[in-house]
Amino acid sequence: MFRRIAIFLLAMLLARPVLGGDSLDSLRQDVRTSPPESPSEPEPASPPSKSKSQNYSPFGDRCECDEDNNDEFWSVILLGAGVVVTSPFWGPHAILESEHTTDGYFAAYPYDYTPGSMLFEDALAEELAPQRYSWLMRLRGEYADDFDSLSRYGGHLLVDTNTRLGFDTEVNYWRQSLAPGVYDNLWQGDANVLIRFAQNESMQMRSGIGLNWLADNTHSDFGFNFTYGGDIYPLRPFVISADLDAGWLGEATLIHLRSTVGVQWKQVEVYTGYDYLEIGDTQLDGLVAGVRLTF
Repeated sequence: MFRRIAIFLLAMLLARPVLGGDSLDSLRQDVRTSPPESPSEPEPASPPSKSKSQNYSPFGDRCECDEDNNDEFWSVILLGAGVVVTSPFWGPHAILESEHTTDGYFAAYPYDYTPGSMLFEDALAEELAPQRYSWLMRLRGEYADDFDSLSRYGGHLLVDTNTRLGFDTEVNYWRQSLAPGVYDNLWQGDANVLIRFAQNESMQMRSGIGLNWLADNTHSDFGFNFTYGGDIYPLRPFVISADLDAGWLGEATLIHLRSTVGVQWKQVEVYTGYDYLEIGDTQLDGLVAGVRLTF
């Protein structure tokens, strides 16, 4: 079985993922260079004030009624916008948590006595006594290469608990060949505090906030990060994962999207997918492949 996994992983790595043609130096410039300030425009002259006679209306309090109607209109607009903006949180929670009222626990590994990766006491048969845990730890390692000059080694750690609170961190080592024997490299990643806001046996959704960081031999830069994502276990042995990171790093905005499909065998998942990273004007994207372990 492990021989098949190794062959599958090698095939994914030979799929020639393309990470983009921008150099690591371009990435540094985006992070460490402030955007040019736009020229200030002269303030418009204030209109002449109206006299008391100009403010007079023969319709009495009609102006106050119009203002009240406008306030009600904008209140409805803001309420609708709030519902739409928060729907990625309350929507999955309402759908996934309609079946179980008890606390959730983690299986020893995905698809072990469960159609996904979690167990709930109100869904367990009395004759079954599978191992269930109050915490989960997942560790992944992956590699991507443009087969020209740029490569990336990545690692990610997720720690989750049945209190719904968790933590994750990602570390990437970027290396670019500039000339024979001459290399440029830097480290980049993030760290976040998470909450698992929606869950059932076959799907878990997490979100949180934290920081982005970049470091090389001369300098370190930091910024804010918001993360949102989850895992779906549609059918044994498949695993679908997707994540979104958004924020800033130094002087540049940051967007990170990734989606993978994996095959699970006990504690081991072999996956492949697509990874997109945009920092300022620098875009690095392409196929990715790796292995994820569940403890």
